[in-house]
Amino acid sequence: MQDSMTQFPDDALPEDAQVDTEDEFGEVDGAAFDDEAAEVVAADIAPADEVQTAAPEPPPVRVLPLDRTLAFNHCQTYAMFLLEQEDQGRLLTQRYAETRLLPAVQDAMAHYPDILSILALVDGEDPDTVAVLPIITRLVDSAPRIQLRVLADEDDLTALAMLLPDLDVDAALEEWDLPQFLIFDEDWELQGQWGPRPAAVERNLEAWLSRYPDYEALAEDESEAGLARFAELTEKLVQEMRIWYNSGSSANCQTEFCDMLTSLQAPDEAGEVER
Repeated sequence: MQDSMTQFPDDALPEDAQVDTEDEFGEVDGAAFDDEAAEVVAADIAPADEVQTAAPEPPPVRVLPLDRTLAFNHCQTYAMFLLEQEDQGRLLTQRYAETRLLPAVQDAMAHYPDILSILALVDGEDPDTVAVLPIITRLVDSAPRIQLRVLADEDDLTALAMLLPDLDVDAALEEWDLPQFLIFDEDWELQGQWGPRPAAVERNLEAWLSRYPDYEALAEDESEAGLARFAELTEKLVQEMRIWYNSGSSANCQTEFCDMLTSLQAPDEAGEVER
């Protein structure tokens, strides 16, 4: 039976027929391997380690002193501080609720452009702390870029030493009247300090002390009678101060502290806040 496949003599193949007569390195599917073209293509493909992409430069990284950040955050928030004040916690809560910010102060704080961290160094039993700390806390709470922490003078003061490594902490506590508010910028450089009370209250306090000249001496009296008398006068002064601040000294405190923060800004920034 004749094979159905068409047979051609070797020298009579059709023109469009191609036969692989060389091995795979000579011709491929009937087409000769083009060495020169292959070299050109290979030259256009650089090794992976030689490919360089024009990646954008990353923004500069600001390195913050981590130890100071941790030291500040280790201090108590106002809410945490209140929980530990068995005697004055309730009054501090009431004083915060009683504080009404002046519209100009509230606007200035709401638009304050700089990042600030404020450490309040306080004596929880001191009448000035009870009067002033809630006002400053209320003011700071209206400023999105300002944060506040509280450090009591009877607590571990390592955080204060870390924030101000050149400060003689013991000498400062002897010298300062508390509360003191320490204002740090975003690089943890001390920019300002304010306390213990607005200047307008000084006259009222001097008049009160003239009526009770033994008050300051009683602070050092460790006798039972001395402690009882000091506690009695302290309670009286706390109530007096509450009247002062509710009668106008709160506005003085807000304005004085706000003006101090505004003075820390560059002139152009201060002008923007005032507008």
